[in-house]
Amino acid sequence: MITREQCLYWDQEDELKKFKDEFALPEGVIYLDGNSLGARPKKSLAVAQHIISQEWGEDLINSWNKADWWGLPTRLGDKVAKLIGAEALLRWHHPVLG
Repeated sequence: MITREQCLYWDQEDELKKFKDEFALPEGVIYLDGNSLGARPKKSLAVAQHIISQEWGEDLINSWNKADWWGLPTRLGDKVAKLIGAEALLRWHHPVLG
């Protein structure tokens, strides 16, 4: 049986604990749901506000070029490819054969 002491020890030794402060969680909440979006990264609020107010609100259609919305599928695809160990050179406009 796992004891509270073991859990506290594992928490102290956890290599990922340094990332905890990067997420917004209500005080006292222990969030263990791994089958959801997860806790919101703190920096995501500022990024979303910039996109909504500046890129969408002010730059409007110009954001396709100014903010490189055109390149977003490629940049995102490259990041996902890296996560799953796939070829980063596979682009969104190339057919995918499985």
